[in-house]
Amino acid sequence: MALDVPTGKEHVSLEPWNAVLTTPELRQEWDPAAEKAHLIELFNRSSQISKTNYTLGWPANPCDSVTISRAFYDSTTLIDISTSLSRPPDEPA
Repeated sequence: MALDVPTGKEHVSLEPWNAVLTTPELRQEWDPAAEKAHLIELFNRSSQISKTNYTLGWPANPCDSVTISRAFYDSTTLIDISTSLSRPPDEPA
């Protein structure tokens, strides 16, 4: 997903956007498919593993995902990269 927010010539801090996008417990505020999410492990301020439970109907039935993500940002750009992690073979489906 990409979001371009025009701010004109005014300097706008990306710290609040970073906080909302990288706090798992806030995911359901901006992702309508998310039922709840929580942090599993925080490596540093920009890298984490989280688990998200999705609502019924996404994509065809309830499911969850465990993702590892890393956020990069400077004064003009915020990039949050996430990828799902495979389910361990010993974890029940």
